[in-house]
Amino acid sequence: DLSPELQTELIDLQKRMTAELKPLLLEQTLSMQKILEAADHEERVELMRYFVDAERKRLQAKKTLKSMFGGAASAVVASEPVRTPEPKVAEEPPKSQFFADDEEDAFQ
Repeated sequence: DLSPELQTELIDLQKRMTAELKPLLLEQTLSMQKILEAADHEERVELMRYFVDAERKRLQAKKTLKSMFGGAASAVVASEPVRTPEPKVAEEPPKSQFFADDEEDAFQ
């Protein structure tokens, strides 16, 4: 019952969402894989701290950029960043990033 114009807009929106959410799904899968490969509980906790800290930094950067360009930030971020140590598991350089920094934010 949608007009052809709205149908086209809906299809474009679905394509955009698929393209923007694909990197997030990959990041989530890679993060979970790293956690599953962890040797013990301490290593898993360190990885989780790393992932949470990286996401917190990403959200803080998004909030800062939105405030610089006059947009209202939609993410709620702690005012003071929590300092966490780098994970101890990085004995060799990672083959891929945990979070793709060069990808567009899927929640714009």
